[in-house]
Amino acid sequence: MMSVKCIPVIPLVIVGLILLITPCAAGFHAQTSSNIALAKGDSMTITGTGAMNGSVAIWGIGSSFFTYVVVPAAPDGTINWTLGRDVTRTFRSGPLMIIVQDPGQDRQYSLRAAMSEEKNYVILENGMGLFEGEQNFLNISAAIDLSDRLRDEMTDGYTDDSYTLLTTFVEEPSIHFQQGDPDESLTVVTGDHVMFSGTMNMAPKNRIMVRIEDTSVIEKTGLRIPARTETITAIRTGEQQNQWEYNLDTTGLNPGEYLFEIGWDQSLVSGQNAMVFRITPQRGKASLAPDNGSGGTMGRITFSPFFSLGHSGGLPDIAGGNSWRIGP
Repeated sequence: MMSVKCIPVIPLVIVGLILLITPCAAGFHAQTSSNIALAKGDSMTITGTGAMNGSVAIWGIGSSFFTYVVVPAAPDGTINWTLGRDVTRTFRSGPLMIIVQDPGQDRQYSLRAAMSEEKNYVILENGMGLFEGEQNFLNISAAIDLSDRLRDEMTDGYTDDSYTLLTTFVEEPSIHFQQGDPDESLTVVTGDHVMFSGTMNMAPKNRIMVRIEDTSVIEKTGLRIPARTETITAIRTGEQQNQWEYNLDTTGLNPGEYLFEIGWDQSLVSGQNAMVFRITPQRGKASLAPDNGSGGTMGRITFSPFFSLGHSGGLPDIAGGNSWRIGP
């Protein structure tokens, strides 16, 4: 039996819910979208070390979600298992509990699951049934109760099993702008640069698409023809959400009103946002101070309805002109 001991329970507050993380087996980690959340459509990877008893059983329990899989350990005791995008895209918002069960030195699991198209079963080592429920039957309260019940069985005195509980929170994908002064509109002189930035709850290295569209073209033709397209990625910040930024060189864009759209290609109903800004001729003056470190005025961010995004394309190299910033 592994010598790893249970450590004290650590309370974790996620969106008003107090959940428990109680590692009691080898060292495992859940790689999610951000430090506390999993965006629907993002994959989640469970990695671990010290699994020296041949395999681990992974239980996934959440709102209308239940899964069970036995994952063989590598000869060095490492574990790697991924819950793919196609699965997480169907999740409902709420807490998601991942229990990693180690069978102990006897390599016999004290309980296991059996799943059919209609029902899920949890069966004790002696063949007795512990739990039976229909597919997609779990609400948030029932999911937390089932997680507690499974962990109680795993630490019962008759078994040498141990477990690690990993808890995250499932959210709708979301992208936000860093908002400045709501009483000012964003206007920039043609040829200058403007930095758009904000936060999102999707994982870094995802394809985040940006489209710049002339609103006069949309009004006249009804067509969404992008004047600029680009694919950007976010960076993990160590905080609750990840950050994104996009530096637009307005050279070559005619004066007028433009729609800035940003969105994730893995979500059709969320993970998108938009704002309107204006470009004035060279003889005009921008309503924002240049981003020269002097703390210029922030531009107003105007939100418009979500739009579906198309394929991304290239963007000319950024060079020359002044720089304007939306965001910190």
